[in-house]
Order: sequence, then C-alpha cells, then structure tokens
Amino acid sequence: MRVVFEVLLLSLSLLASLSAQTQPSAWRAKVPEETAAKTNPLVHEKDSGKAGEKLYKHDCAQCHGEHAEGKTGKKYRPALKSQELKRTSDGQLFWLLTNGSIRNGMPSWSELPDAQRWQIVAYLRKLNK
Repeated sequence: MRVVFEVLLLSLSLLASLSAQTQPSAWRAKVPEETAAKTNPLVHEKDSGKAGEKLYKHDCAQCHGEHAEGKTGKKYRPALKSQELKRTSDGQLFWLLTNGSIRNGMPSWSELPDAQRWQIVAYLRKLNK
C-alpha cells in the first residue's frame, strides 16, 4: 500500500511540474497586446547587450543569480535562461521590467530610463540564444 501511495505522489508531483513548465506565467496574461507586440528598438545596436549585461549584474543578479540561473528555496527567483523566457516577447519583458510583479517579489524598474530597460531585454535575449 505504501509503495502505491509513493508512486501516486510521485506521479502527481511530476504532472504538477510538467504543467507549471508548459503553462504561461500569470503575469504575461496582464500584458496588453499592444505592449506585448513591441520589439526592442535597440535590437540592431551591437553594444546594447553589453550595456544590458552591466545593468543586469548591478540590478538583477542579486535575485536571479550571476549567470541568470535563478534561486531556489524560500526566496525562489526564476532562472532567466529558460524556455519560458524564450517564449516571452521583448514587449512582455519590457512590461515586466517596467511594472514588476510585487506579489512574486519582482520590483518595478520603472525608474530606469526606457533605453536601459531595453538594454536588459537585449542581454536576456543574448543569454537565451
């Protein structure tokens, strides 16, 4: 009986994990279509990714890890090298940086100029190639 229970529990954990990996994040549903469709205006500036890396290390690495590997445990922070990030548009990333997700521990970075937020988006794209 105990073995059956453990197998059932393992199966449910696996299903929950797969479901979480395939469902879009709740915050993405909040992004207006017009904003989600935006493309990075700095996409053709070759140094925008480098500038974004500096900003990432200064503002983002403390939560998401030096190499964007994320953090687990009590203060979970998602990895930014991920399939989910690859499925997220530039406009959605810019929106998240601008608005944050306080409920999930993500602050708003709206005090950064637009260009700097777009540079961070460029760096995240570079990480996920």
